[in-house]
Amino acid sequence: GKSRRSFIYSDDFCEGIYKLIMKAKIGECYQFSSKEYFSIRKIVEIIYKKKNLDPKKYIINVKDRPGKDQDYKIFDNDTRKRLQWKNKTSVDKGINEELFCFHCLVNGGYRMGKASEVIEKPNARMVSKLFQSRKDFNEVMKERK
Repeated sequence: GKSRRSFIYSDDFCEGIYKLIMKAKIGECYQFSSKEYFSIRKIVEIIYKKKNLDPKKYIINVKDRPGKDQDYKIFDNDTRKRLQWKNKTSVDKGINEELFCFHCLVNGGYRMGKASEVIEKPNARMVSKLFQSRKDFNEVMKERK
């Protein structure tokens, strides 16, 4: 868990894929990354600390595989420029969102959209209202630009 890599929040990646579909040129390469680099160990430590647990009590060190790279860096400056894209969610905020989602699932609630929009048990009408049409999707994407 010592090698460092970029972690990107799924919403940011999906927005990048959407922009790729809308703007990309066939035959060109595109890469998506955040500008933050963390080891997997550091991510695990952050999660444990947010849950008020001592990571040292739970983490077991194991040997890395032979020949493993210490850094996995993706240089996405061309993608950012060509697609006018950037990630918006920091690793810290992304971890908070995922912990919140996990909390809702474990406690019987359902996450719909933003962290503040949690409902106990959605019925079919509620779900269909959230995902009415392609038009709603396009409006959401416009708001994020």
